[in-house]
Amino acid sequence: MDLTWHRYKAPRIAIILTDGKSQHKSKTLNAARNLKNAGVKIFSVGIGKGIDWSEVHGIASTGRKRAVFRGWSAKVQNFIELSKTSFKHQITEVACSVGSVIKPHDRFDGLIVN
Repeated sequence: MDLTWHRYKAPRIAIILTDGKSQHKSKTLNAARNLKNAGVKIFSVGIGKGIDWSEVHGIASTGRKRAVFRGWSAKVQNFIELSKTSFKHQITEVACSVGSVIKPHDRFDGLIVN
């Protein structure tokens, strides 16, 4: 996977919203593995009931904040919960701990594409 056109020195983060029931689980997990191998930290959020946690956890990266996100994954009942302050605080706290702060004048290389 070629990740180009990114902001210089900025951490690469992806937030995946899923019920963990993709049509092709092996392809989904392989795509997540490719992103991780390219240096992208993945946060996965399980939404709804009957979540396939093995897939949600398989998508997610692992790290220091494991206790908060169960392997960098979280659960919400519906999309409305995503707007709650407590969830925003959780995801912001974990996502912002991934890398250093990028100053506005730092070099920008473009967009991430594959």
